[in-house]
Amino acid sequence: MIQRSTQINRRLRVAVGLFLFFFDCEAGAQNRDGDLSLGQKYARLEQWREAEEHLRIYRQANPDSIEATVLHARALVRLNQPFDAVLELEALLRTAPDAVPALKLYAGLLDAVVNDEAKAEEILARCSRLAPDDLEVWTALGHHYLARGKSADAIRSFEQAVRLAPGEASLIAGLSASYGQSNLTEQAEKLFARALKINEQNPKPDARVYLRYADYLSKAGRFAESLPVFTKALALDARSSDAYYGRANAHEKLKDFKRAGADALAAIRESPQRKDAYQLVLRIHRAANDQEKVAQYAAAIEKLAAEENAQHALARDLRAALRQAEPLLREAKFVEAAPHYEEIIRLLPTFYEAYFALGICYSQTGRSDQAEASFKKYLSFQPLSADGHASLGLLLLQRGRNQEARDELERAVKLDQSLEEARKGLARVYTLSGDYAAARSELNQVLSADPHAEPEVYVMLATAEFNLKDKARALEASERGLKSHPDAAALEDFHASLLVDCGTTLECRQKLAESLRRKPNSPAYLKAIAKLLLREDPRNAQAEEMLARIVRALPRDAEARYLFAQWAHLNNKFQLSLEELNGALALRSVDDHIRMQIHALTGMVQESLNDARGAEQAYQNSLEINRKLSSPSQPAAFRYVEFLVKQRRGTDAQKVAEEILKWDSSFAPARLERAKFLAKQGKTAEAIAEGKLALQSSEGDQDQSRAAHAFLAKTYFAAGQVKEAQTHQSWIEAHSTPQP
Repeated sequence: MIQRSTQINRRLRVAVGLFLFFFDCEAGAQNRDGDLSLGQKYARLEQWREAEEHLRIYRQANPDSIEATVLHARALVRLNQPFDAVLELEALLRTAPDAVPALKLYAGLLDAVVNDEAKAEEILARCSRLAPDDLEVWTALGHHYLARGKSADAIRSFEQAVRLAPGEASLIAGLSASYGQSNLTEQAEKLFARALKINEQNPKPDARVYLRYADYLSKAGRFAESLPVFTKALALDARSSDAYYGRANAHEKLKDFKRAGADALAAIRESPQRKDAYQLVLRIHRAANDQEKVAQYAAAIEKLAAEENAQHALARDLRAALRQAEPLLREAKFVEAAPHYEEIIRLLPTFYEAYFALGICYSQTGRSDQAEASFKKYLSFQPLSADGHASLGLLLLQRGRNQEARDELERAVKLDQSLEEARKGLARVYTLSGDYAAARSELNQVLSADPHAEPEVYVMLATAEFNLKDKARALEASERGLKSHPDAAALEDFHASLLVDCGTTLECRQKLAESLRRKPNSPAYLKAIAKLLLREDPRNAQAEEMLARIVRALPRDAEARYLFAQWAHLNNKFQLSLEELNGALALRSVDDHIRMQIHALTGMVQESLNDARGAEQAYQNSLEINRKLSSPSQPAAFRYVEFLVKQRRGTDAQKVAEEILKWDSSFAPARLERAKFLAKQGKTAEAIAEGKLALQSSEGDQDQSRAAHAFLAKTYFAAGQVKEAQTHQSWIEAHSTPQP
């Protein structure tokens, strides 16, 4: 990284200084927000670090604020970050191209930092058309033209400025100097006399008026006359590098090399980067034949020239990299954009927006570690950026670091409640942690703002409602989603699964039939019909006919073949079942969940064929896949437990049951199996406690409740607690189906 000077160079100070007085007056009149007000206050006090911090915070919530952006850019300049200021202003001007306050400061920085005088002039001329009565614009144009010897344009510009502020001595002096540059000596002298008179009558005389007149006298060869005028300017502004240099130049012309050298060194002290002062000192030492000093100042000039060239090169390279990077990012060409943003950061490590863009590029190209580092670096600059926290949170969610993701996403939503992507991410985190009420709240807010949100939002909402035991609302959410996205396969699948779940009711059956009539070739609804038939009467001829039809309609659908294999198993057609299961596994379309179910059913079929070794291998294959699923299937894994129990391998069965309970501690069959295992070990009290938990988890499942009551009745009786045993036995008798 090129080392920039610790002090803003003279041209930069002059360019920015042109705007300070006017902007402070405007900014002081505004007090719309706490951070903006504090930023303005600190800027007036020239406490630029504090000003920059408050203005940066304000801009995070108000990125399009012209006032805050311009003042923040000024603060960056004062903190020796002029390139950041240039880039920030360019970003604002892309959305507000006619923002005159931003254009004015941008023009000054183009001139002083980027060394693009032509562009600076073009922008100032445009400002004069946009704001023909803006005093600051005409003043800046006058100074610009005068410094480049365009005296006619300078005269025209200063005349406009004087028209707007007829009593401003410094403007009259600028107009006078413009006349002098055009060799209109009479007009120049007359106007200088007027400017000097006004200045002397002013309670606070302006050093710039004397400086401008002294410079005029010096350029006219009236060096002796200029000396006391330069001295007057320095009496009013003892830090004026220009006044010291002007007086040094006059002394040199008058052959007073001692005073010339002293003033030139004073000019360097106030502005260490001005080459003209170094060159004056060099001439003096050459005249004195002081070779050591000649070498010293020649080296200093060479270094200044190199730094200036490097600064201009840096500005060019930065703008070139941005011109290449930003279109690529907008076009989602992340691989191509990333190297350009990497180059921007190499050139300018303080340009925080590049870290955010680079984080996006990395996250979209699988470079997760680098994306995380980039987002965190961006947030170190912009700790209150809602977008920054949201992007980091979504990345962490993608990486499976759910608690960290939750912290970032919650902060993002707190900072900006309109961030829908953050809310969706937060809903995913809540869903994964089982906080379905919180997930529902976030998703309802997303859909309130955007009823046409993507299908996944409706699927998550329906999932949340289902897990909150509100199946009617789950069904309503999926149907609402299908109205917005009638061809969304994920929504259709979930809708079909809900209809299967409530398939014992006439309303759900009718809805399923209507859905199939509306979409007769829908895999989701066809398979839903098959699941209902398998659940109710798998030996019915209609079930066989329907399942065969589904397999013919969906020959490449692994789940359809799995369902047909299930029917074959239930009808004792074990070889046919195995053939269908093996055929399903051979399909490319089979996903991990279905693959896991296929292996589990294969284990059941192998059991029916008395192939214990084949059954165990299939159950182990199923369990291995199940462990890797984001939502493991407890019933599929429990089939392996049942197999192990039948094989009298209670310890192995208990290990798998314990693993299932880690997935879901409320899974009643695994809890009951744990209770039975404890009872066999003679741990009666622990077994009863576990049996009670199994009973609590069995709510709504009559068969599972009966099994838990039966276990508790038997265990209490064995423990001699007859009264407690009778309570459970009475429940069993009360809920027994009478025999015909």
